[in-house]
Amino acid sequence: MIARSVAAFSVFAACASPAAAWAKKPEAPPPSVGRDPGTWANAEGWHLHLGHAQRDTLATSPRTALLAARMAFEDDHWKFEPSERTGGHLTTQWKPIRNFFFRLFSGKAFGRCFVTVRALPRGNVEVTFQGGLATRRDIEHNPAKGFAERAYAKAARDWQRDVRVLVDGRLSGRDGRGR
Repeated sequence: MIARSVAAFSVFAACASPAAAWAKKPEAPPPSVGRDPGTWANAEGWHLHLGHAQRDTLATSPRTALLAARMAFEDDHWKFEPSERTGGHLTTQWKPIRNFFFRLFSGKAFGRCFVTVRALPRGNVEVTFQGGLATRRDIEHNPAKGFAERAYAKAARDWQRDVRVLVDGRLSGRDGRGR
């Protein structure tokens, strides 16, 4: 009976304590941290993890692909960093990761995304999506790392699907149902 009570209290404490700490709005990393995927490194007490670049080829113009990429992010309430680079690049601002179980293992976490659109021959473009994760705890040898990698791969596929739907539907003048 005592063992059950201790176990129940431990589960309650693990769930209740983080919830109270997470009640206030988490403070994101400064915009300068992880601004460019080419210079991704731990900085200012943040552990930064850069996901694998996910590439897709679309039969559209660079302008349309970039517009679709932006719209797909905006549909998911992402905001963008002002860019000093011109042309086919997007960088999102940091956005809190709200998954309870991930945050239980990683602490406060934030994500940001990078997109590059590059023209290819014959009217095609390559759209490269890459996401980054910032945590205060190092998740390299943590159960949260595998979860984060699987969630990232799914999010990248979902985003690529959304971009394709936008290019094929709304941005091409069709209603997205092949009409």
